[in-house]
Amino acid sequence: MPRVAKTNDVDVEHVVVDLPHDLDALPGDALRFEGLDTSHPKMRTADGTKYVGRYVRSIGTTLVVANDQERRNEATIIATSERRLKFTKA
Repeated sequence: MPRVAKTNDVDVEHVVVDLPHDLDALPGDALRFEGLDTSHPKMRTADGTKYVGRYVRSIGTTLVVANDQERRNEATIIATSERRLKFTKA
């Protein structure tokens, strides 16, 4: 289960998403997610294509990192997750 981080007294949960191979989403593309707290979340692309997801356990822990601007060649762990969200076309 994704770990919940506190940011300015607000709970933030990071979700690791595996996009389908046929979806060529680029950074900045609009993806709409619904029901991330359910067993079958939904995703819709900018062109209206619908996908249904399911959570699967990762082998090990997935780390989400960010470059450390002050120290070159170092990164800071900003989130961890033991699950991934995989989507297939609805």
